[in-house]
Amino acid sequence: MKKTIFLGGFFLSFSFLIISCGTPKAQNILLNKSPIQSQGISQVQKMTDGHASGEGDYWASEQSSVFQQGSDAFVIYDLGSATPLRAFYIQGDNNDTYQVLVSDDLQTWKLIWSAGFRGGAGLRERWSKDLNESGRYLKLQALGGDGAYSVSEFQAYVVVPDSWKPDVDIVHSNAGSFAGRLRMVIFGLSLVLYSLFSAYKNKTWVYRVVLIPALTTYELFRWMIAHLPIDDLDFAFLKLVISLVGIFVLVQNQFFVERLKPAKNIVKGILFTLGLFAIGIYYHFGHLQFDHAAERRPTVVHTWDMRVYYPIAKFFRELQFDGLYLACLQGYLEEHPETTDAELANVRLRNLNNNEIVSGLSVKEDAKAIKSRFTPERWEEFRHDMRWFDRAMGRNYLGSMVDHGGNATPLWMGVAHLIFKDTKDVEGMLTLAAWMDPILLLIFFIVVGRTFGWNPMCLCMIIFGATEFYRFGSNLMGSTLRQDWLVAFGLGVCALRQNRYYLGGIGLAYSSLIRAFPALGVLGLGLWWLSDVGMRIYRKEKISLPILWKDYIPFWKTAIGATLCVALSFGITSATFGYKHSWKPWFEKITMHADKPNVNHLGFRNLFSFDSELTSQKLAEFHRGDWIQTQRETFAKRKFFVNLAILFSLVLILRAMRQKDLHQISLLGLLLIPVFFYPANYYFHYVFLLPLLGAFSKDKVDEVSTSYFTGINVILLTMCTFHYFTLLEGEMDVSFTQQSWLLMIGFGLMLLVSNLFTKQKS
Repeated sequence: MKKTIFLGGFFLSFSFLIISCGTPKAQNILLNKSPIQSQGISQVQKMTDGHASGEGDYWASEQSSVFQQGSDAFVIYDLGSATPLRAFYIQGDNNDTYQVLVSDDLQTWKLIWSAGFRGGAGLRERWSKDLNESGRYLKLQALGGDGAYSVSEFQAYVVVPDSWKPDVDIVHSNAGSFAGRLRMVIFGLSLVLYSLFSAYKNKTWVYRVVLIPALTTYELFRWMIAHLPIDDLDFAFLKLVISLVGIFVLVQNQFFVERLKPAKNIVKGILFTLGLFAIGIYYHFGHLQFDHAAERRPTVVHTWDMRVYYPIAKFFRELQFDGLYLACLQGYLEEHPETTDAELANVRLRNLNNNEIVSGLSVKEDAKAIKSRFTPERWEEFRHDMRWFDRAMGRNYLGSMVDHGGNATPLWMGVAHLIFKDTKDVEGMLTLAAWMDPILLLIFFIVVGRTFGWNPMCLCMIIFGATEFYRFGSNLMGSTLRQDWLVAFGLGVCALRQNRYYLGGIGLAYSSLIRAFPALGVLGLGLWWLSDVGMRIYRKEKISLPILWKDYIPFWKTAIGATLCVALSFGITSATFGYKHSWKPWFEKITMHADKPNVNHLGFRNLFSFDSELTSQKLAEFHRGDWIQTQRETFAKRKFFVNLAILFSLVLILRAMRQKDLHQISLLGLLLIPVFFYPANYYFHYVFLLPLLGAFSKDKVDEVSTSYFTGINVILLTMCTFHYFTLLEGEMDVSFTQQSWLLMIGFGLMLLVSNLFTKQKS
């Protein structure tokens, strides 16, 4: 018996030894490995030291390897021989793409993994497994995003670890942001305390003590200018502080007992200060977002955005809505004739006819054919202009062709065409044109101040910069005419408030004709009219055509202005470009684009498509299927509840429109956008117009209406406050789903407050 037990134990031990020896141990083959070549990367040894930073830590710290801005930075490792590669882990800056390539000869490189954008701010993890690649040399490079790249840890595996993602040692960085955030908190507290102190009856002391918040404001501003560029999460923290201070001042001003209410001028001063800081955040306090890669210097131009909208506007007759990336590819091949088919096969671009991602090699002949749309002179002009983008963007030039192309309407293309058609100096023209949006916004804020008053103007400024809806990797600073639709709609609202109804209709319609989504603001006016007439019929009131005209003259004047604007704009653009080459393909493109799920799109569709077990990270980790397909399937299963939610929202909005001014009704119509459409997050930047929703005509201002104004703006500022916490989420689709919840809850609360106001007034 003992002999049997001994032999059995020996056999099991021997078998275990064989199995253990035969199973390769999962280990990071890059641990402590030095590169054989690197360019433009500081502290490159940190990349393979086995230590990652904490999730969300500052991107450029003592724990990370920073890629020099404006350079084609890369690092190459020699694995000694051809090595199987099954899994990778990288922690890098959130809003960039990191590419891993392999080679056997240091000449021909093959892209085997692309670690894309991640939600949240700061350093964020990416990982991939079950690859089936091999090679001797590994190359890591970065592209896209805001041009500020860094990596804290890079790992490679020949065997996938049992527990994936791999366990990584975390060493939190001392980013230096504590000093900045402390200043932000002190800045906010000083404004809150001063607002409280301003209720003190001795006004001499009130104006003497202003020195304290003035000093904290100056100190914060000085620190920020000295530490540019500021990390996105630090900017978000300042937005949180700004929003909380704004909430406190509004609540104190409206709801505190009389002896504790702040002085009116102090409220104006605090809100204006918050507004200036918020706008400063949007424009990065003057720090430019992008760099000229070839010349290694900053540039005003938003290269990622304008590499799409500049050529398609200038060469719209040739490119139309489908030819941009094909023409860019053909121009690139003519500029770089040394490009091999193997390299071309690694180029990815979006087929603008069906929205699918294809390889450059598969559309090589289509790219040649697109050249036939140009005359020889126009083709050389196109090549000349795109040569600047090629040099300015470096590797990002080809990498940016997976975007969705230009989605602006033919009217926008026509206006931009007039600006760009004779351009010879691309950067000079785009630098000059980049000032158009800030100037338009300045005009808008001034008009709001003259129309609605100081506090509504300041709140529009605060929401403009304090929201996170406008940011996807970067914002639109440095672009041309990307906020013109917002300004046009806002000026239309101001015109309606001033009883300039024809002009108001023109403003609302023009906004709709250049970005489509604001059309729901115009539609809202029509829904209100139908609802109001329906209620009169229900109450059995006398209805006739003269009565319908007389009682609704402001509405009819607005409708006439909008109709004339639509007819004139549609006619001119169709005559200029041809309907079949402008509006028809634009409608087809928008319909196709609206049907496809995207991680940064917000609204009802996002909420009803989301499943916590089918996030992009979990799908990638467990190979459960395609994220886009699972989103569509989940949405289809819940379509009944979607329709119920749409119906309920429509009823709430129609009820909220009762007893409102026309400018408020048009703004309530904007709340329908996430209900019926599925736009990208940056289109919801229109929330900075919504402070005007609570503003009434002067003859209607009373205690109830001012409470309504405060309620609407407290809700908007609360949305800005909670934005900060959505940025802490590591998964991008989860982060934007949280923003969808924030958006819909905020809009729902505004509708409830609007309905409550209607009930109180009636």
